[in-house]
Amino acid sequence: MFSKINNVKSSVTKISKYLKLIRKLPYFKALKILLNFPSKVSAIIWNSLSSALNNVAFSEFKQAKALLVIKDCYAVKGKVFKRFHARAKGKNFQISKKTCKIFINLSFKPNL
Repeated sequence: MFSKINNVKSSVTKISKYLKLIRKLPYFKALKILLNFPSKVSAIIWNSLSSALNNVAFSEFKQAKALLVIKDCYAVKGKVFKRFHARAKGKNFQISKKTCKIFINLSFKPNL
């Protein structure tokens, strides 16, 4: 049960702050935490979590959605888009727009 999103238009440090909050938590508790943050990043992570849940829905463990736990989640540096901003006297200033990749892995809580 795995989810991957490429070329998210945000830096790794911004996204990893939110991913640290939901790591090793149950699935539905992580969704409640993400609802409380009114940022673009939390919406992107929400979409990635729902994508991972849809990957679970097609496996043989349909009935055990309450037992899902976020095993690990991390962000990796992606492409850097380069733009140029015109300056005085014919000079240019380079703007780098950073992107990242988000990986979320779900697993089932072991029955104790």
